[in-house]
Amino acid sequence: MLKINLYMNKRQGDENRGKIYGRCENAQPIDTMKLAEHMAEHGSPFSVGVIKGILTDMCGCIKELILQGQPVKLDGLAIFKASVESTPAEDVEHFELDANIKKVKLQARAIGQLTRKELTSDALLGYTSMAKRIRKGEITLSALKGEYIVGGTEAAGSNTGGDNTGGNTGGNTGGNTGGNTGGNTGGNTGGDNPGGENTDPEG
Repeated sequence: MLKINLYMNKRQGDENRGKIYGRCENAQPIDTMKLAEHMAEHGSPFSVGVIKGILTDMCGCIKELILQGQPVKLDGLAIFKASVESTPAEDVEHFELDANIKKVKLQARAIGQLTRKELTSDALLGYTSMAKRIRKGEITLSALKGEYIVGGTEAAGSNTGGDNTGGNTGGNTGGNTGGNTGGNTGGNTGGDNPGGENTDPEG
């Protein structure tokens, strides 16, 4: 189940200032070993060590291929490819790769069972304990600080109710922060792309 926390938008000048948003509360990420152990528990004929080795090799191979301009499609997961951030040049003669290409980034576009449509359809939603207290009127959002306030100037880290939301105070009240690789795979894991390539994901 996905646990949802409640946040108040306090951005100055925002037409939605004072309105309430929901945000998913995620636990700390598991590493490759933990994922291998989880997969082994699903009746896999392979040992944890073998699964971990395959996953580790897969990551290295994906990097190698996308740096050759070869996108990689993992059925049911995502299509991985490289993109770049580019600064503008006055004209063709003044464009230089070393000077104008600033970053090479990973992009992942969700496919199959991990598209936004499929995730939205399959997700079970519930409130965090903090959100439940807020809904009961035991706590008011306006009295909270830090991760429960979006766009405010209050000091972060004041966790009144004991739930660790792990939220980004300066994040996007709409939910998807865009530049977070560990976030929504259905989005653009590379963030904004000023270089002109269209990174808008399907699904």
